[in-house]
Amino acid sequence: MQHEPRQAPKPGQAPLAARPAPVAPASEVSGPARPLVASAARADALGGQLARAVARRGEGSVASEAPQAAGVQVLQRQFDVASQTRDWSDLTTIKRSSGGLTSGVLFADDSQGNRLVVKFITDGAGPTFADALIGLLGISTPASRVLDKAETKIAKKALKSRRADLANKQQHKELDKLSKLPYVQVQEFANATPFDKLTTQDRLLLVADRHSMRTVGKLAMADAFMANSDRVTRTQCNLGNLMLAPDGTVLAIDNDARFDPGSTEPALEDIDYLLDPAGAKGLSSTFLAGMLRHMSPTDAMKVDFDAIERWIGEGIMEGAVEVSDQVTPTVMAEAENLEFLNWPAEKKKNRRMRAEEMHKRLVRIRERGLALIG
Repeated sequence: MQHEPRQAPKPGQAPLAARPAPVAPASEVSGPARPLVASAARADALGGQLARAVARRGEGSVASEAPQAAGVQVLQRQFDVASQTRDWSDLTTIKRSSGGLTSGVLFADDSQGNRLVVKFITDGAGPTFADALIGLLGISTPASRVLDKAETKIAKKALKSRRADLANKQQHKELDKLSKLPYVQVQEFANATPFDKLTTQDRLLLVADRHSMRTVGKLAMADAFMANSDRVTRTQCNLGNLMLAPDGTVLAIDNDARFDPGSTEPALEDIDYLLDPAGAKGLSSTFLAGMLRHMSPTDAMKVDFDAIERWIGEGIMEGAVEVSDQVTPTVMAEAENLEFLNWPAEKKKNRRMRAEEMHKRLVRIRERGLALIG
């Protein structure tokens, strides 16, 4: 999904660290933290070892910036959308995104001057979980929510009533087709520029900023855990799903998570790759191949490749520690038993299986993280 470009930081303007909203301490979260599988105690021990091993390094390079709090309350708030219902009758116009309606995205303006990004999607749980987890890791995302069933019907009706705003009959047909998808996600319009739309000068400033490059590495680890392959991975680089705000904050958009058994093997391969000594080099090469595209050789020579590789590596390890810290047994138990509005109704066996897939990935992160630190 692409947004209209906005002004990026001026030369010399230092990017600001993203800070998530405060969340309650673990002691305020109701419900016991129960194990998911027989090896839960071993996994918890591995997590403690990983955190202590990083602390012993004394480098300060992977200190966690995420809130040390139980993620379950963030998940609960993210799924609790019933009280946020908006007045869909105040829409004044809709238009296709630059990616076209075939991308499932359109923009909707209301009478208050707000612009909404509206996405038609097949699954509501994955994007919601992904936004919550990424927020727990201290990475900014545009505010978003998946509508409940009642509001989904209202929103679809309101959007279709504005079909005359679209350019032609083909777009009308595309809107009708999209309206058949089960879920609608509403997202704030980000005052930010996709990485692939940045000017050469802004790209050079971005890759020279340690915090931003660590965010890229940390996000890559989170995406590997969630089996999200539509950003920066060992094989591809979609810079459109990373944005830069005017204050220098890096935003993660189009976030998604998969925890079905079929997605675990690729997720484990990505985790193994990132937590290999050569992982930071490979990921930074993929990322820079995208960032330096269409850049002159003279400008490309200004990039400090070694520093970027080092910073992305720091971010990868930071992401491993923070995923290990934040995905607690309580969070996994809640993911197994979520009864919120948009988690698909499934048999208990299938919900249990999803949580166990999550647990396998968590164990792998802890094992490989410890092995990498040595």
